[in-house]
Amino acid sequence: MIKRSLTGSFFALLMLTMVTFLFAVPLAVQAATPAGCPAGITNYWPLDELLDTTFSDEVGVNDGACTQPGCPFLGQGIVNYAREFDGVDDGIDVLDTTGTEPFDWADTDSFSIEFWMEGVAGQTCSTHNEVVIGRIDNSSPGLQWWVGCSVGGEGVFFLQDTGGTNAVVSSTGININEGQHHVVAVRDYSTGEIIIYVDGVEINRAHETLTTGFGSTTADLNIGWLNTTPYFYFNGTIDEVALYNKALTSTEVSDHYKTGSGKMYCDPVISASPASWDFGSNIMVGSTTSPKQFLITNIGIAGTALQLNINQLTGTGSNQFLKKNDTCSSTTLTSNSCTIDVAFSPTSVGSKSANLSIPSNDPQTPTLDVSLIGTGTAPGITVTDSILPDNDNNMAFPDTAKGMSSAEQTVTIGNSSSATATLNVSNIQITGADASEFTLNLSGGSAPCGSANPVITQGGSCTVGLTFSPQTTGAKSANLQIDSDDPNNVTVNVALIGTGTVPGITVSSLSAFPDTTEGIISAPQTVTIVNTGLATLNVSNIQITGADATEFTLNLSGGSAPCGSANPVITQGGSCTVGLTFSPQTTGAKSANLQITSDDPNNPTVDVALSGTGLTSIVNNAPSAPILVSPANNATGLGTTVDFTWQKSTDPDGDTVSYKLYYCEDQTFTGCQPVGVASVGNRGIFYAGTFGSGAGLLLFGIVFAGGIKRRRKIAAIIVMIMIMGLLLVSCGGSSSNSTPPPPTNQVTHQITGLNAGSQYYWKVVADDGNGGRTDSAVWSFTTK
Repeated sequence: MIKRSLTGSFFALLMLTMVTFLFAVPLAVQAATPAGCPAGITNYWPLDELLDTTFSDEVGVNDGACTQPGCPFLGQGIVNYAREFDGVDDGIDVLDTTGTEPFDWADTDSFSIEFWMEGVAGQTCSTHNEVVIGRIDNSSPGLQWWVGCSVGGEGVFFLQDTGGTNAVVSSTGININEGQHHVVAVRDYSTGEIIIYVDGVEINRAHETLTTGFGSTTADLNIGWLNTTPYFYFNGTIDEVALYNKALTSTEVSDHYKTGSGKMYCDPVISASPASWDFGSNIMVGSTTSPKQFLITNIGIAGTALQLNINQLTGTGSNQFLKKNDTCSSTTLTSNSCTIDVAFSPTSVGSKSANLSIPSNDPQTPTLDVSLIGTGTAPGITVTDSILPDNDNNMAFPDTAKGMSSAEQTVTIGNSSSATATLNVSNIQITGADASEFTLNLSGGSAPCGSANPVITQGGSCTVGLTFSPQTTGAKSANLQIDSDDPNNVTVNVALIGTGTVPGITVSSLSAFPDTTEGIISAPQTVTIVNTGLATLNVSNIQITGADATEFTLNLSGGSAPCGSANPVITQGGSCTVGLTFSPQTTGAKSANLQITSDDPNNPTVDVALSGTGLTSIVNNAPSAPILVSPANNATGLGTTVDFTWQKSTDPDGDTVSYKLYYCEDQTFTGCQPVGVASVGNRGIFYAGTFGSGAGLLLFGIVFAGGIKRRRKIAAIIVMIMIMGLLLVSCGGSSSNSTPPPPTNQVTHQITGLNAGSQYYWKVVADDGNGGRTDSAVWSFTTK
């Protein structure tokens, strides 16, 4: 509970002089008491709403609303939820606009006011009286009543009629301002007394001589406050507020208190629809009817909880009925419902009866019995099939590819009649719009009928076979029609259904080709065509289309599982591949489509987008930036020997690419010397400690990343090789490493002798030898 400070005094309220009303207010006409609710209850506000909009009167029509500046918060109640009032400006009002509301009591009426409350220790009723529920007519002195606590914490029931005569009773010696308490205030006209109960026990009663009634056309009912200065706001929790047009007995009060655990004042009420059921007088022995569904509902007021125990079939004929589905056993119903399905399955002829017995916590109907009856008769023909459920006259064949046939299924025609010695079947045939999609085999099964008009003796049977052979795709349906001399079932139809399936095509996507210089052929990429359907996929053509189709090349023998032709046949679950390259003839962005056509009815044409950019061969094009592989950026705890690995750059012109590795403890690389690295699979090793701070000797290598586009000067190549050889000889700290080479698309170089406990920054510069240079991002790591 949220605890807030209070101000004001309630003592002055008891001293107010009230003026008698000049008129009497008629008693409101009450509707019948809702099912499950105690007799005489007229209004019930559980205060369980999750939103602060309307507080529903679950018995009457007098909903409450917040009209004060503040609205009480949602809190935990003795039953479900409650409302927490702040003692400052929170209040709920129940409007009285007609003067004939249930709480417009006449002078000869008995009535009761009931609620749960919980005060705030050290605050509630500590400085002034506070009202839990009350009503006052400020238009003229007269009507005033309220129930709450006085200064110090005793419970108070103050009652004043429209004539100004009043009576008051308090829970002398019993404080209610701290902890949870159940409070009931009663006016018993028959004894001329007002009574106050606390926690299920009568605490006090007082004589009263009130004669002019308690009605008004203008005074609203107030919960958590009283509509007169200083408003006497309640600081605490209020829950389960109810009004009655009778004097509650001590037994009723004690029942509602329920030894301190509390309960809703209205009980749950069980209801079954339908309340009984007759399954009919001509139910075939050995068969089972379609289930009848019984809807079980709690028709008590909102918030009551109907606790259902395990239900069962009872009575002498209980074994003739079957529970097919049960969502009710061990279930609690509030505003929802549950269902129980029951079928009649007679094992012998004659009338059968039983009960569906449903135990619950409904005090008026602890066990609800739903009557079940039906009559079993001896039928002439029985038909079962090999597809479960076997007695529903329905055969659902598995999906089958068009042009193929399913496994044969069996239908058994039996004669279980005791009234007719022989069952004469006059015809067995397949009928319906899709009859041609199914095949009847009169010699199928374990006991073939052999013809379309078998004679079946009592207790005997014969079988026929059925297959599904779709010639086209889609859902198919027909009937196996069996005609006989059974007077109750002259014609039996077994529904035949199935679906003719089709192939399904899935094509892998393709990333954009790297920028490529005109006249150069890119590395190939692969597209995979997969048959994800349930039938063979027939590809009719594979081609490149679009404005720039000539800029791309299709290789029908490319990939790991080449299609081999432009019209491959792909079995269910199979796949094949084609290769694609980009060979721009001119500069600029290029696009086309790889178009694949097939007999997939849902995707007859699939287009795979092809794109790339052709670069000019007139000027040099720089290589792509190296991409980090390891160590991870911002890695920590590395040793003083580190393998630097990056993905090779690609050069649009096909130029040879070389790399310079920079590593330094200075993020700006000031004073750091680069290390030349070869991009072939061998790992280079360089001892960094000779120069300190991550500087190293120059090892300059050559990467062959593709064909040489232009003629290179042989002299330059010789010079570079000589420099690399001299440097390798000078590196006395170098060592070899037998670790297998990295992937061919990666470059790895090992540096040893790094400083411990230092943060290093590193980058790689790709150089095509023709003035084209591209820097990677700057990465970092820390040694331990």
